Amino acid sequence: MKVFENETINFSDESKSDEKIKRFANGTIILKKVKFPKISEGENIFIELKQQSNGDAYDRTGTVFFIPQNKSQSFFDGLEKGAKTLPVYENGNGKQYYGIIPTDNYDPSIEMMRFFTAFGIQKFNHIQLKGKDWQTISPYRQDITELKPSLSDKELWIGTFIGNYDKGGHTINLEITIHKSDQTVYKNNTVIPLFNTVNIMEMAGQDYSTMFNAEKGLFVEFTLKKRSEKCAVTLYNDRTWRMGKRR
Repeated sequence: MKVFENETINFSDESKSDEKIKRFANGTIILKKVKFPKISEGENIFIELKQQSNGDAYDRTGTVFFIPQNKSQSFFDGLEKGAKTLPVYENGNGKQYYGIIPTDNYDPSIEMMRFFTAFGIQKFNHIQLKGKDWQTISPYRQDITELKPSLSDKELWIGTFIGNYDKGGHTINLEITIHKSDQTVYKNNTVIPLFNTVNIMEMAGQDYSTMFNAEKGLFVEFTLKKRSEKCAVTLYNDRTWRMGKRR
């Protein structure tokens, strides 16, 4: 499934949406609606992004995400109407953090993959250094099979963000592949978005997640509607805490 083909992510007042691709935050966020097929238990899902510099020479934070839309408000509303229209989280440190935790009427965006761009790959390959052969792309690939319940037979907004302030920015290609497998993993699992602390709308006024400078940090309550023998909380690209049987 080809999501983005040679799309530019940059920072420019000239970045505009078209019939297929929506652009927000001066072009640093691109979105496309994707229809997923029904994905069976015996299939695995991988996401792969290839990135090149189109003018920005620096290493930048990037994320690929999708937007749950099963509640009355979604992250998409914040993109269209502004970050401060989303639910706010406060922990007593005097700052306000918008759109990062769920409420009865809102779920935050769900990260599929996080990445960091390399210094100027492709655009600055003409700079020759002795003993160095530059790569032409920066590839990133990740298994996202555990997100199957949220993807299978769904039509979703898939987005990519690269934080930058360069008019040339970056060029990306993004595809999602589904593979037959003889192993059944994540059987009958459920995905509940608990938080997303990446300030995806950084270039549209969404502040950095500095809530961890206070003792309370980030506190989220959630409810499992069905009894579960095991519960796993996954922090993408960081670490995973596994919890045993819970009441």
